Amino acid sequence: MSKFTKKFNSACSRFAFWQTLTAKLAEFDRLVKHGEHLRPEDVKAQREIHKALYGCYSISKDMRERRKDDLKRMVSHEHRVTD
Repeated sequence: MSKFTKKFNSACSRFAFWQTLTAKLAEFDRLVKHGEHLRPEDVKAQREIHKALYGCYSISKDMRERRKDDLKRMVSHEHRVTD
């Protein structure tokens, strides 16, 4: 396996990790927003949980985009080198 292939596979794995984590965190949004018969203290706790999860989702989404950009740069650079 070439050096580029190893680096590319590692970059793909990193992107896949962040993609999966971002998707899983997004699923929590529906769960946290559900709850028709909640008391005010429940709603307060729900909002705090939602805020924390949204912060995690934002970080995960940012990392996913960074890893996506890394992959694009790798592929672009490899095409320039081999052309």
